[in-house]
Amino acid sequence: MKMLEELWRRYEKRFEHNPALNEILKRGFCYSEVSRREVLVMGINPSFRQQESEEVKNRKCLSFQYDHVKITDRYFRQIQNFVGSLDDKTDYLDVFNYRETAQKKLFTFLKDETGVQFLAENLLITQLQIEQVVRPKLIVVKNKDAWMFLGRYAAEHRYESGVWMGYVLQKVKDTNCGEVYRIEGLVNNSQRVSYDCLKKTQLIGTLVLFTKHYQYCKVGERPTAAIIKELYDLI
Repeated sequence: MKMLEELWRRYEKRFEHNPALNEILKRGFCYSEVSRREVLVMGINPSFRQQESEEVKNRKCLSFQYDHVKITDRYFRQIQNFVGSLDDKTDYLDVFNYRETAQKKLFTFLKDETGVQFLAENLLITQLQIEQVVRPKLIVVKNKDAWMFLGRYAAEHRYESGVWMGYVLQKVKDTNCGEVYRIEGLVNNSQRVSYDCLKKTQLIGTLVLFTKHYQYCKVGERPTAAIIKELYDLI
């Protein structure tokens, strides 16, 4: 994707002051080739797996399609488990595109001023993919660290901080596996990453389920095909 290539090119020498972030950036990026779907499952970022071949590790630009990787990859097969009969209406997208298995490295970015700028620019690319390509009716955010970037906590701060994507969310209900919100618009705040290029959202009425990583949830707290179908039917 040209926008990601340009982002990585602009930041390639800007993390020399931070060896940990510099190492991550030098790995390049990985992105999902999304299409128009009604259900979108979101994680935080692609892994950098040690068991991968050297050829894969050394490639600076990787891409995948959910329809292909769900056949062979355990992470994506778990998604099939809870989207159930809606699998053919489902696509997958990570919030960020840097490659790192230790997801808490996100906070290394957040503690670095340049890192925050980088995340904001990467997040804009993701938001435009959601708005212009996928246009989902149901979003399942399956990683707790990803919640804030879709605006889960912004309302608590009256949309004055923690804005990120800047969606205005209205609480709909609680479920065993997380909270459900409805997108009602975009906050008018210049901190929003898409403030200059996205004046209106295509996602009015889209439901967002904020849940946790399937593998680490207790069985009773995992999203199920029945819950996802119930939410889909509410649309």
